[in-house]
Amino acid sequence: MNDWKRQLPALIIGAIPLCTAAAIILAVALTARSGGPVHPISLLPLHARSPAQLAATFKAYQYNWPPAAEVPPLALTRLPDGLNELDPDRKKSLFLRALLPLALAANNRIRRERAYLLRTLNDAHGDAWPNRLKQLARAYDVDDPLDQAAARADLLRRCDVVPPALVLAQAAKESGWGTSRFALQGNNLFGVHTWDQALALKARAPGKRVVKVRAYPDLRASVRDYIHNLNVGHAYVAFRKLRERQNRQGRMDPLALARTLGGYSTLGEIYTRRLQNLIKNNGLDDLESLHLAEIDLRP
Repeated sequence: MNDWKRQLPALIIGAIPLCTAAAIILAVALTARSGGPVHPISLLPLHARSPAQLAATFKAYQYNWPPAAEVPPLALTRLPDGLNELDPDRKKSLFLRALLPLALAANNRIRRERAYLLRTLNDAHGDAWPNRLKQLARAYDVDDPLDQAAARADLLRRCDVVPPALVLAQAAKESGWGTSRFALQGNNLFGVHTWDQALALKARAPGKRVVKVRAYPDLRASVRDYIHNLNVGHAYVAFRKLRERQNRQGRMDPLALARTLGGYSTLGEIYTRRLQNLIKNNGLDDLESLHLAEIDLRP
């Protein structure tokens, strides 16, 4: 067992005041891509007032970049001010380490939903569809009756993970590596727009309407909403179809998937090339084997 796992109860009590055990969020992990079982994993909320405090916490957990196979299950609630004052390498390292556990946790949740769908869609039909199955269909914007094979296939196509490489790359691209006003004030890492009351972007030119971006309660909510957008948005049909084909081949390729995300930006193909370069230049295309570490919170 890693030293930080053995020391975790003491770290929670006092050595690392940034971590608060009282608000631990239980995220039940599900089947890994290999099909093997994954035990329940707790995410530990992490609050950092400064980049120095964030770096100190990561150091205490022996959490470096690039990470080892096991990633400490730390859920940073919001980014600290001051990342823009760091040198580029240190800023990137802190940002990527902060976001990776959130991406892994979001994918664990989706795997649990997908495992349920695979079991239930084979065993139920018609009036016997369970309420949870109907709720998942609504959540993933599948309106057609599940008696139709096409609707069931579409639901499975939508309920699937997004490679951590894409999550981290788009978060970095859209938030300026965690330094944008919308990331710092609204926990919006992906530039997601909204019609509701939220933070407002300044108009690009006189006479143009003001565009609003969504505000989130924490970073985890931003990551989950971004993944949901890719899974249900009309602009990402090609993304989901390619992901389905890659699933059949047994491995997702984030670089190939990035080519399908031209609809995310008005820059289109230029945007996707920049996204691919960000993935390659920062070594993000080799994160698929990583998983959240299990921790024992017993005294």
